[in-house]
Amino acid sequence: MYEACPDLDTIRGKAEKKLNLYNEKNPSKKMNLVLFDDALGHLLRLTRIINMPSGNALLVGVGGSGKQSLTKLAAFICKYVFFQIALTKTYHDGNLKDDIRQLYQFAGPMGKQVAFIMTDAEIKKETFLEAINSMLATGEIPGLIPKEDKDVIALECKNIWMKDIGAKGQDPPASELWNYFLNRVKDCLHMILAFSPVGTKFRDRAQKFPSLFSQCSIDWFLAWPEEALVSVSSKFLKGFEMDATDEVRTSLELHMGRCHDLVTEMCVTYYQRMRRQVYVTPKSYLSFIDLYKQIYKKRFDGIDIEDQNISKGLEALRQAGITIAELGVALQKEDAELKEASAATDKLLHNLNIESKKAKEKADQVNETTIALGKDKEVVLAQKVEAEQELAKAIPYLRRAEAAVDAIKKKDVDTMGKSTSPAPITMLVMDAIQLLFYRTLDVPCKLKTFAVAKRDFTFAADSYDTHTKLTLQRGLMEKIVKFSDQDKNDITPEQVELLEPFVLLRFDKEDDGVKDHPFVFSEKWADYASKALVGMCVWSSAMRDYHLASKIVTPKMKFLELKQGELEEAEEKLKESEAELQEVEKLKAGLKAKLDASMKEKQALEDKAARTKKKMDQATRLINSLKDNKDRWIKNAAEFKSLKKRLAGDVAKACAFVSYCGPFNSEFRSKLLDEAFHADIEEKQIPVSGDMQVTSFFVDHTILGQWAMEGLPADDLSI
Repeated sequence: MYEACPDLDTIRGKAEKKLNLYNEKNPSKKMNLVLFDDALGHLLRLTRIINMPSGNALLVGVGGSGKQSLTKLAAFICKYVFFQIALTKTYHDGNLKDDIRQLYQFAGPMGKQVAFIMTDAEIKKETFLEAINSMLATGEIPGLIPKEDKDVIALECKNIWMKDIGAKGQDPPASELWNYFLNRVKDCLHMILAFSPVGTKFRDRAQKFPSLFSQCSIDWFLAWPEEALVSVSSKFLKGFEMDATDEVRTSLELHMGRCHDLVTEMCVTYYQRMRRQVYVTPKSYLSFIDLYKQIYKKRFDGIDIEDQNISKGLEALRQAGITIAELGVALQKEDAELKEASAATDKLLHNLNIESKKAKEKADQVNETTIALGKDKEVVLAQKVEAEQELAKAIPYLRRAEAAVDAIKKKDVDTMGKSTSPAPITMLVMDAIQLLFYRTLDVPCKLKTFAVAKRDFTFAADSYDTHTKLTLQRGLMEKIVKFSDQDKNDITPEQVELLEPFVLLRFDKEDDGVKDHPFVFSEKWADYASKALVGMCVWSSAMRDYHLASKIVTPKMKFLELKQGELEEAEEKLKESEAELQEVEKLKAGLKAKLDASMKEKQALEDKAARTKKKMDQATRLINSLKDNKDRWIKNAAEFKSLKKRLAGDVAKACAFVSYCGPFNSEFRSKLLDEAFHADIEEKQIPVSGDMQVTSFFVDHTILGQWAMEGLPADDLSI
């Protein structure tokens, strides 16, 4: 059942939808087809043919006519299984029969509609056509299916036969089932042959394999009309970026279609004159369009890059001029800053020299003070050592006195205080202690005779009853200890002088018993009176000896204390001087840091000024070196726009020459290039260069020279 369509454009719209759907489902096998009127007619005829049972087609046309593409689209529209052999170097008759055997399974037992296309390029041997001829004639290829497989296939088709034409309970013979299988294959397997009429093979095959022609509906793919050519060029140039107006683009599409027709007409003339056949196919036209797009983009990009480079060069020159002016101003400013920095640096250097001089003077002063102080220290230390040595001599007497004090027992002292008739030696010792305590004695002195151990001695009368008895009875022990600790250094020479007779007192008569102890004031004779008196006697004598030993040390110690004070004062002054020196050094260091920073800043300004001057010199040299090229660049920049406009016609002329003029001789090439292509371009008002040479358009002199060096001919025809 057919659906009525109001016009051809409606059918074209539906076909294009199917084409888009095919491309979506087969992204790796997209077909970029232009369904012009002739192509649409071929598609309708092909679809109608394969939709009929046993519908086979013979598509006759030169390469590139669209036979295979339209067959794929027709099979997709009819929802057929499309099959095309995958040709390899080892593909032979057996492989072909294996492929056909598989297609028989699809078309026979499975009942699938199959579109099987075979082109001239896939016929490696003419024996391939023998199998196809037999298949088209009878549906059976000799030796394709062995006898045992035929029985299996017949049984597979029995159920289908029963549903299709058989009656209930009928048991058809195997031969009838086999014939049913062959008829089913003939109905479902649609053979599409795509042959070229060029040459003698087409005629010979018509004679050898008549079924190829008699069993197929023949569809002639004739040369594309100009309307089809223009449609194709319009389709492929749509969306292609060009520096051209819509009018020029439309004229270019018309020119491309006209070029193909001009070459076709020239082929007839060429055959008439030269008796050489030249064929122009749609594939040549498609190659022409594809080459045009490639060359145009390449040439346009090249010109655009060159235009950008020259624009950049001119911009660089302009910027260099601006930069030189800016650098001149910057250099003046930097010179002024450099002068200010130099003046500041010189001032800092002057101040640093002054402070350095002050620091040196202060350092010399401190050094001299340190040396003098060191010498004073040495003298004081020597005197201190000497005083300590002298003091060390008095220390044994002090230790002796301390030992004597420790030996005195308080109870013995208390016992002595309670005695009403003290021994003479006791009164003698107590008077001596009274002198040490700087207490009063009876005056004037009167002589009195005393006895110790029955030995007499004459001495000043004692003050025991009037004075010393009270001393003995009122905390004598504590007073002795206090005197030893605190008042021993307060003994005066007068006390020692008054104490001297006590210590050196002798007996009136010295016998053998006092020979070893001639002095009355001694431990032995004191022991006759009391143990405590022994300690008091020793202590009093030791205090006298201590004073005699220390009276030499005391002035020295006082002098030493004075010198020590002077030394400490000198050290304080030295510390003050050192602090002043540190302040000066600190100030000097600060000035040095400022000077270093100023010198660094000055150096940075000098470097910056040097860089600025270097940039200025480089920019000046750049402008001077490119001065001669500037005018040429300005001229070229103005020509690039015109060159891009003329590129549409120049590329069309050059690509038409490459795509079509190869088989012709030099005369016909010139005619096509100048009288046909160029004239049509000018007629359609497409911008073109009047003196454009195809050779120089594609290659430069460098490549031509390289070809000549490799031994290739250098004449215009060969190039």
